[in-house]
Amino acid sequence: MKKLTALILLLFAMHIYSQNTFPGGKDAWKEYIKNNLIYPEGAKESGKKGIVRVQYRIDQDGYVSNILVNETLDPLLDREAMRVIAMMPQWNSSGIPSTIIEPIAFGTDDAKGSERKADSIKMARLGRMNVVTRADKMPSFPGGNRALDAFLEENLKYSKSDVKGSKEARVNIDFVVNTDGSLSYIGIKRSVNSKLDTEALRVVDLMPKWNPGTNNGLPVAVYYVLPIIFKGKESNSSYPKVRNRAPMFPGGEGCLDDFIEKHMEYPLSAKNDGVEGRVFVDFIVNANGKISDVNVLKSVDYRLDEEAVRIVSNMPKWNSGINKGQSVAMRCAIPIDFSLHDKKFKSPLFPGGSEAFEDYLQNEIYYPLDALIGEVQGTVVAKYTINSKGKVSDVEFVETVNPSLARVVKRALLGMPKWKPGKANGQTIDTRCTLTVKFIHPDAKFIKGKRPHYNFTFEPFY
Repeated sequence: MKKLTALILLLFAMHIYSQNTFPGGKDAWKEYIKNNLIYPEGAKESGKKGIVRVQYRIDQDGYVSNILVNETLDPLLDREAMRVIAMMPQWNSSGIPSTIIEPIAFGTDDAKGSERKADSIKMARLGRMNVVTRADKMPSFPGGNRALDAFLEENLKYSKSDVKGSKEARVNIDFVVNTDGSLSYIGIKRSVNSKLDTEALRVVDLMPKWNPGTNNGLPVAVYYVLPIIFKGKESNSSYPKVRNRAPMFPGGEGCLDDFIEKHMEYPLSAKNDGVEGRVFVDFIVNANGKISDVNVLKSVDYRLDEEAVRIVSNMPKWNSGINKGQSVAMRCAIPIDFSLHDKKFKSPLFPGGSEAFEDYLQNEIYYPLDALIGEVQGTVVAKYTINSKGKVSDVEFVETVNPSLARVVKRALLGMPKWKPGKANGQTIDTRCTLTVKFIHPDAKFIKGKRPHYNFTFEPFY
């Protein structure tokens, strides 16, 4: 049987699932942005305003690293959004690294203020009806995201001429997924034009019942926002869109760390003065992978700043970022750590980084045929060791529902290439990890001879 492609949900990779929290909570985060974000005068004078979406990682020690402008607005605003992220205090860490995408807003107007007020009134009304915005398990279209994409592609009826002035248009529809999976309170969260708005509402109204969200295993009513994408004349792509990709150092995160460690020349005067800290350097990875416009985003000391800029400026070509299938220039920021007493624990790294790890699991974890036929589903939890040489060994199962599912997971673990091993006090060490895989059997009516849809989640604990 051919291997079946897995749909991977990285629970630790999205802000809504992360257990890492800003010190003081969401209100403290808003207050931090309010007090520290500076609207650049040049952008203000030219009337630039809107949202910059910034992607960043919270390491397992709670410190921020690897900042990327996910959605650009203006160079001045991009750098300011990155700066305020780089200046954040240490987070309350769960011990699991997480990647976060945060919208940073510059400038407001009366229309946006009115929209926010209307939204707050609507959400308050839904709250009184016991409708939640987040649940332990969020609602899902029956059959998963691929089934939803197929449903939209089959049912959307519109003229590409209605998509004016762009390659595509996006109508955001909001609704409530009730405890029985039915949809209610369907409305338009983001409008494009009357024709596309009407078509988006029509298609959502055609949808079958969803799988309801749950809290503590019990169904709850959940508020949901669904983007409906309409392709224009210039677009040849089909639903769904090509996955975007952030720029990456050749070989991944482990190779980036190795490059920095190998090429760092700690300034002697700074070392003698006991100066250490984390310098954030921002730069542009161009469409051809070359690095340009290298700047210090967060300074420690001019001597360390200069060395950090020198290291980044001498890096080889990166693998460029991908947006809608095309190589594009993207602005990134990485930390360069200068430490005179390096006792920091470093997690094991899969060769090529987290994206390569995701791809490996997609290709190697599949639904065994006998489990499909027997309609077996459930969770497999495996513990394993990444030893000081980077090899995976000592696989044991904490939880399993079926021997076939366990065998697939074990085969994938033992077949992994060598990792970059974890470190403590500068020495490589054995690291015990956990992989959680949840197999969800598809409903028979959604198979129809095609590859079945299922999800698995994994949470490595170091």
